[in-house]
Parts: sequence; structure tokens; C-alpha cells
Amino acid sequence: MKEDKNQVEIDGFLFSDPAEIAQAKKEMEGIRYLRTKLDRDNPEQVLLVYNQAVDQQLFATPVGYYFLKELQDFLITIPFIKDEDIHRITITERMTETFEKSRKKTVQEKKKQAVRQYEDERKLREKKIQAKNTDYKAKFAVALMFVFLLLAMVIAMFTITFLSKDNVTILNYENELINKYEEWEKDLEERERVLEEKERA
Repeated sequence: MKEDKNQVEIDGFLFSDPAEIAQAKKEMEGIRYLRTKLDRDNPEQVLLVYNQAVDQQLFATPVGYYFLKELQDFLITIPFIKDEDIHRITITERMTETFEKSRKKTVQEKKKQAVRQYEDERKLREKKIQAKNTDYKAKFAVALMFVFLLLAMVIAMFTITFLSKDNVTILNYENELINKYEEWEKDLEERERVLEEKERA
């Protein structure tokens, strides 16, 4: 049951008349009781209860009529129960008006509920999209930072290489050693030549 200002929802039907609300609540209690007592494995018992309820006009609101129609539909499916043994539900003019009003109100309420649900789902989708965008932005920022860091390292390496042309580094140590060895060799040869010339003199 759902209450909304002057309206009360009972079993999917909206009521605004206090007398009908009281009647519908009473019928709902009766239906709960009958559901516990009815044995659908015993269709004859269901038929007896159904016919008595129809004949005595126990129900006067859409809640009760809906229950009677449910029982009627069940009895029609039973092969050994004759169709003429199932009493027809009599609908009064007042009942038709009440049923139509309740049905319209229920449909309007369901439409409003569907619109609210759609709006909630749309907002949820938008939040998920925003969360994904934020996540992508964060990942992009981290990736960009790494790119700049690697770029700075490459520039630093080239700068070090350029500035250390004259110094021995791990990159040019072999060439530097060879060059120094050649200079020493030339220097030794020059000294030997000078000594030989002095000896000759």
C-alpha cells in the first residue's frame, strides 16, 4: 500500500474516496486470508469459493474484482470444470466508473515513475561518462608527464655528449685512449730521434 496526499494505492489501484479505501483494505485482508486457504490442487473447492464470492457480491472494488478474475481465469483452464458452472462477474455502473478512475490514476502514476526512472538512469549514465573522462584525463596527464620526462632525458644526454667532446666519457673513452697512445708514441719517437742525433754529434 502506498499513500500519496489524498490518494492511497492498494494492490496497484489508487483510491481517493475514504469509503472505497476502507472497502479496498477490507477486501485485501479477505483476499490474503482466501489465498492461504484456497488449494489450487483442488479446483472444485476453488470453484465453490469463487461462485459464492460472485453470488454474494463479496467484492466491490477493483482489488476484489481483480482477484475474482484471477480465479476465473484459473478455473477456465481446468478441463473437467464446465464453462457454464463458472459464474460470471457482475460489474455495476458505479464499479465501472471507480475501476476506470483507479486504472487511469495508476497508469499516470506508472508513467511518472517511468519518467523518474529514466531520468535517474540518464543521470547515472552521465556520471559514469564523467568519471571515465576524468579517468582518461588523469591517465593522459601521467602519460604526458612521462613523455616530457623522457624527452628531457634525451636532451640531457645529447647536451652531455656535446659538452664533453674534449673529456673522456664512457661514450668516447676508446677513441680518446687510442689518440693518447698515438700521441705518446709520436712523443717517444721524437725523443728517440733527438737522442740519436745527440749521440751522432
